[in-house]
Amino acid sequence: HVGQSLDKASNYHDGSYVGYGDSRRNQAGWLNEFTLAPGQQLTVGVDYQSQHVSSNTAYLKTDRDDIGVFAQYQGTFGANEIQLSARRDHNQQFGNHVTGAVAWGYHFAHGLTLSASWGTAFHAPTFNDLYWPTTPGFPPSADPHLKPETSRNAEIDLGARHTHWHWQISAYRNDIDQLIALNAYFTPGNISDATIRGLEGQLGGQWRGWTWDTYLTWQKPENSDGGINDGNLLPRRFERSARFDLDRQLGAFNVGGTFKAFSGRYNDIANRQWLGGYTTLDLRAGWTFARHWQAQLKLENAFDRRYETIYYYNQPGRTAMLTLRYLP
Repeated sequence: HVGQSLDKASNYHDGSYVGYGDSRRNQAGWLNEFTLAPGQQLTVGVDYQSQHVSSNTAYLKTDRDDIGVFAQYQGTFGANEIQLSARRDHNQQFGNHVTGAVAWGYHFAHGLTLSASWGTAFHAPTFNDLYWPTTPGFPPSADPHLKPETSRNAEIDLGARHTHWHWQISAYRNDIDQLIALNAYFTPGNISDATIRGLEGQLGGQWRGWTWDTYLTWQKPENSDGGINDGNLLPRRFERSARFDLDRQLGAFNVGGTFKAFSGRYNDIANRQWLGGYTTLDLRAGWTFARHWQAQLKLENAFDRRYETIYYYNQPGRTAMLTLRYLP
């Protein structure tokens, strides 16, 4: 696959143009799958990314390349499933990084499944994090000295699928070094050590032609760097959330809705700016009016709820979207 994305931004202060920051990303990739034996598969591939930034602000580094090579093995042995993966990235700006994961699953009788996984990850700061131009009279909007994030992630899942209903419970822990987070003035910075522990539950099924799914999340996104903010909640991350999806197919028509609820969160690392919780309701309807053709109408935030996930930035109000889709 190949692709390109462009991000063009202009910066204004009191209606006057003060600068710009444009970025371009070129991507290419190759993937190949091999069947080693019945129930065993090997996947290998290469990813390439080239990023370039141009701005009225002069920076020492305005472009970088990242080349990643990866492999993944999947095997089924009776009731056991195993997955092993490894990846090596060479980032022109941040050097070499090796990540990997291992996962195991076991299928019991009556549809019950137990699985566990552990892995590592690497995330480089974006050019916007590093180089976003600063508005005169305001704090810096970027930090060219940001460090990349690295993390270790562990998860265990227990669930089952039955004829008309299913459920799953998941527990996880993420330990993140040099987490990139914004302070109260929207300047990115590194939190040297952060921990996210969580528990998720899912319950769904079918009832009288309706398909429904419920999701509940409890998590503790915590600063654990040992400094003055140790023990605080990580900025702009909720602790509790709930979601309920309900859909039905009526011949050529389908209707549905999604209810979402989120607890409050703090906007800043010091936990002084509180952002209240909120709920939203999204509605949708679709019509397959001809073979391969479908029209869909979405009404998001149907009750026009005003809320913030970032201090001083209201989220979109009631929004309608009409989509025409061709499915060959």
